Amino acid sequence: MLERSVARRAELLKPPHTALREEVLSQNIVFTDDTTVRIAQAGQPGSSKKGRLWIYTDKRSRPFYDCTESQGRAGPELVFRGFRGYVQADAHSVYDKLCLLDDVTEVACWAHTRRKFEVAETSDPELSAKALDLIGKVAVGRKNWLFVQTERGGKTASVMMSLIQTAEAAGVNGKLYLRDVLQRIATESEVKKLLPHGWKENFEAEATGRRNEILELLIVDQGDK
Repeated sequence: MLERSVARRAELLKPPHTALREEVLSQNIVFTDDTTVRIAQAGQPGSSKKGRLWIYTDKRSRPFYDCTESQGRAGPELVFRGFRGYVQADAHSVYDKLCLLDDVTEVACWAHTRRKFEVAETSDPELSAKALDLIGKVAVGRKNWLFVQTERGGKTASVMMSLIQTAEAAGVNGKLYLRDVLQRIATESEVKKLLPHGWKENFEAEATGRRNEILELLIVDQGDK
């Protein structure tokens, strides 16, 4: 029941998730990593297969996730089709194949990059801190997302994690953001305004004011009892 409810919301949130993906891929460098997830096999209790959870993020810490039931290169190849720039990836053979795509250049693996950013701390501490934070979030993802019930569940998780973590990077309340966007999405024609950074600029003050009014009414109501 809960899974279906979250899946319905994720379906409604696909337009901003797609817009987020487009914005990340419009940058000239994208950081990517992946981890194995177990996907339960329908009709076979206790049985599961290996899937893949992929993360793609830019220098503004805007991540979007994708979940595939295959560990092959089809997932990232589809994501990077039409991309022009640099892909920061680890030594996974899947990423080597990306070099065969037009205008895609693969650069050093995460471990090498981490060492270089640690060395760079003395010359550019702000950039180094941001890069290390991105790498850390990928590592946390490996620990927290190890199993999904279905591929659809993986897709649902991908949408929700993408928007919530981007909201966190934008400095906005993730719950307030999602609740407000779900109310606006049927009538707002400019999808980019519904991305966390756009929502912060256009709607955060209104949504926060409305929430505070409700809280004040609840406090008054409790005081009258």
